[in-house]
Amino acid sequence: MFRFCIANTELDWRKGSEQYKFIENCLASVDRQKQPWLIFLAHRVLGYSSAGFYVAEGSFEEPMGREDLQYLWQKYKVDIAMYGHVHNYERTCPVYQVFCLTSDIESFSFVPLLPCRSST
Repeated sequence: MFRFCIANTELDWRKGSEQYKFIENCLASVDRQKQPWLIFLAHRVLGYSSAGFYVAEGSFEEPMGREDLQYLWQKYKVDIAMYGHVHNYERTCPVYQVFCLTSDIESFSFVPLLPCRSST
């Protein structure tokens, strides 16, 4: 039913790294007939908009690998990505490369710090 791919966020996960290869291998090995749900898990968050502590540090995301991982998620059609580290609940519209992937933004409960641009 489920395939979990869990990454070590303390390692470099940019394209070409051992961690990237590990993640891609995990995502590529799913059998969607037996495991229709593909879930990515990691500790450090790739992006967030509501954590004032991180904003004060001058960061909204992990500095390495976000774009590379977004490519893998799209390529292998990851259904859910979940993280720890930031101890807040946050739900947004489906996002890819800083764009909301829906024109029905009112159906999501969030207030972005930066304008959310629709890709439609």
